Amino acid sequence: MKVEECVLHTFEHKNGNDPEHTDKKTTNLYSQGCRKNDEDWGVHQVLSSHNYAADSLLALHLSGGLNLQIEHHLFPSVHYHHYPALSKIVRETCKEFGIPYVTSDSFLDALRRHNDLMKKMGSADKL
Repeated sequence: MKVEECVLHTFEHKNGNDPEHTDKKTTNLYSQGCRKNDEDWGVHQVLSSHNYAADSLLALHLSGGLNLQIEHHLFPSVHYHHYPALSKIVRETCKEFGIPYVTSDSFLDALRRHNDLMKKMGSADKL
């Protein structure tokens, strides 16, 4: 099976993984609770994950591929060495289907966005 077919195949299947809320953009999609019953598993993985430093080989190797959370959630059994190639395909697929692909330029930017989200979630006026 080609990588492109694997991406589309993954988008078609469902699983019960919990979302990782890292960013306001992704968390807003879940402010009403968990994933909708009719929401595709692959779409859920993309919407509830957040990449950082996606083009950095240093970040890729220092994090063991966890900087590419979207690909990590879509393909947990694939070695992170393949995530950059998968990332390009997933980004194109998301664009084609109008699915937000959330990423930060750096670890520090992702950390700042996460901190902002935690403050927002802890306030009286939640998301």
